[in-house]
Amino acid sequence: MTSIHVLPRLAVLLFSLIVSTTAFSQTRASPWSESDNTNLPGNDMERIVMEAGQKDLCAEACRNNPLCRAYTWVRRNVQGPKPVCWLKSAVPSSHASQCCVSGKRISDAPFSGTFESRVDLPGRDYASSRLASADPDLCAAACANDDRCRAFTYVAPGHQGSDAMCYLKDGVPARVMDAECCTSGVKRSSLVIYERHRNTDMPGSDYDNFDVPTGGWQSCQQACAGDTRCRAYTYVKSVNVSDGGQCWLKDARPRGRAAQCCDSGVKLPGEKALNIGKGDFDLPGSDYHHFEPRGPDDTHRTTVCRSACGADGSCLAYTYVKPGIQGSKAVCYLKSRVPEHGASSQCCSSGVRNASHIAKPLGPGYEPPILDFSGLDPNREIRGHAFPRDMPAPNFPPLYRGCSPDEIDSFKAAWALAHHHMWRAQQVMQHINASSQRRTLWNHGFVDRVTDANGNFANWSPRGWFGRYDSRRFRLSRRALDKVWSERFLGGRIGSTRIRIWCRADSGVEPCTGARRGAHTGVGTLDICPAFFDNSEFSNARFIIHEMFHWLKIPKSGFWVSDSHDFWRNGCRYRAAQTIYQDDAAYIGVNGGCYDWNFNRAILTNDNYAWFARTLGERIYRGEIVRFPAENVVP
Repeated sequence: MTSIHVLPRLAVLLFSLIVSTTAFSQTRASPWSESDNTNLPGNDMERIVMEAGQKDLCAEACRNNPLCRAYTWVRRNVQGPKPVCWLKSAVPSSHASQCCVSGKRISDAPFSGTFESRVDLPGRDYASSRLASADPDLCAAACANDDRCRAFTYVAPGHQGSDAMCYLKDGVPARVMDAECCTSGVKRSSLVIYERHRNTDMPGSDYDNFDVPTGGWQSCQQACAGDTRCRAYTYVKSVNVSDGGQCWLKDARPRGRAAQCCDSGVKLPGEKALNIGKGDFDLPGSDYHHFEPRGPDDTHRTTVCRSACGADGSCLAYTYVKPGIQGSKAVCYLKSRVPEHGASSQCCSSGVRNASHIAKPLGPGYEPPILDFSGLDPNREIRGHAFPRDMPAPNFPPLYRGCSPDEIDSFKAAWALAHHHMWRAQQVMQHINASSQRRTLWNHGFVDRVTDANGNFANWSPRGWFGRYDSRRFRLSRRALDKVWSERFLGGRIGSTRIRIWCRADSGVEPCTGARRGAHTGVGTLDICPAFFDNSEFSNARFIIHEMFHWLKIPKSGFWVSDSHDFWRNGCRYRAAQTIYQDDAAYIGVNGGCYDWNFNRAILTNDNYAWFARTLGERIYRGEIVRFPAENVVP
C-alpha cells in the first residue's frame, strides 16, 4: 500500500516485532459456485481481456485474488471480439443473461481480530485493489479468507482516488493514529508475543531454513512472525560472519537445550502476557487507544481485546466493554497504566499485567492527576448539540409509544444532555474516590447558599447537594451514581427491563394531570407529559436524570432512593433546614415537609442527584469549568 500519512507517525507500536520480510503460507481454497447464463453486473475491480476457451482462467484469477469475491466471464462478440473477464470486490445481484457465466464465493471465514477506525498500518502489502463499495468490512472479509493475511488497511474514497482501496498485509506494521483516511485491523492469530531463550537450541520440527546475512535473531523472529505455520524458531550463529547466521522455522515447540551456538524463540498468543483477567469488572481511565474487537461471541471478542493488550508493549491493562453498553458494538480500551481503582460492573471485563494492580488499595500519599474535561467536538453532534469526542455513545431508548418524530428528536436531545451530565458527575465522583484527600475534593466549589446573585444555582460541589463529608455518605452517593450511569444510561435498562418511552400515553403509573406536568416513571417506563416539550432541553435533562433515580436500591446497602422534591414546595427555607439539621446541603431531601427527616435524607433523594449532575454537567458543557479540582471560574 502506498503509505498515507495525514498526521505524523506516533511513537506507539501496536505489536512488538511482528514485521517480516519473508512469509511462508498458502492460500486456503474457499467454497465457490458457478452459474451459466448468469450476469453479475457492478462492483468491478478489474477487467481482463481473454482468449476463447479461457473461461476457467477467469474463475482461477478470481479465486487466486484474495480481494475478489465474484467474477463474470462475458462471451466473445458481446463486449468486443474477445471474451472479457470481470473481477468483482463484492457480490452483485444476479441477472439471467445468455451473455455470461458467473461465479461467486458462497461462504466467508469470519474475521476475528481488531477493527480500528482512524488507524493506518503502512507497509507489508502483498495484495491491493480498489473496492466498488466503500465498505471496510469487505477488506476485513478478504483478510479473513486468506491465510497469508495478517492485517489489512481500508482507505476511504477521496484519499487515493475516487474509489475505496483495500490493502492486505503479510505482517503487522506499526500503527499510525488519527489517520482519517483509514480503517485497519489485525487478525487475532497475529496478536502474538515472543518468549526468547538465549544460548538455547531447539532441535527438530523444522519445516524451512534459510541464511540470514544481517539482522541476527531479530530477522529470524520476524520471519516466524509473518508465517502462520511457524510456532518457534532457532537462529544458528555464524562463526565466520559477525552478524550472519541461519534461521530454522518450526511448526511445533521442541524441547530446548543449552547451547552457545544458538538463540531460540517461541511464539505465544498476546494474551499470555497478562497475568490476570477478571469478569464483571471495570478499570476506568488511562486509555490511549480503543477499537472494536471482532469475533463470533463475547468470549472470542474478549480474547481479541486481551491479546491486543498483551501484544502491545505500551499496554499495561485493558477493559472490554460488552455490546449494548456503549453502542451496539463491543469496545476494547487499551491503557497506558493500570488505574488505581476498579469497580465491579456487569458492563465489562478487565485485565492487567500484574495481579496486584486489580482494585489496588490507595498507597500513602497517592494523589490522582488533575481531571481535565475535554472540550466539545463540532464533529460529534447529537440532535443539534455538540459533545466531547471521548464521551461514551448515548444508549437512546429504542421503544416509543404515542410520540411524534419531532417529539422523539426533542426527547433524544434532552437524553443526550442528561447522558453527558451523568458522565461528568460519575467522573468527578470516581476522581474523588481515587484521592487521599476525599474530604477536600468533596467540599471543592461549595458556597454556603442555594443561588448566586443572579439567581443561578451556585452549588455544583458534592457538599452542596449531599451535605458535609463523611465516608458513609460519600460511599453511598458514589454507588448510587455509578449504578444509574452504568445500568440505566450505558445499559439502557432498569434492572432487567429495557427502558421504554410513553408520550401522553399512561403506562399505568399516573396520568399527566395536576402537578405531574413533566415526566414520571414506572418500572422501566418513562412517561412524558405534554408540558415536557414546553421546557428547554437542558431543563428536561434534569427531569430525565431525576426519573432515572427511581426504583434504585443503592448497591451493597439496604437504602432506596425515593421521590422527594424541592424543599421550598412545602414552605421551607434553606437557612431553617440548615439550622435544624446542623448541615449545609443545599437540597435537604424531604418527604411531606422540612422537618421529618435528618440530613442523611439528602443522599436518598432523586432531586439531589438530578441537580448535582445538572449544575456540574452544565457548567462543564458550557466551558465554565475546564478541570477538577482546578476549575477556571469562582461561583
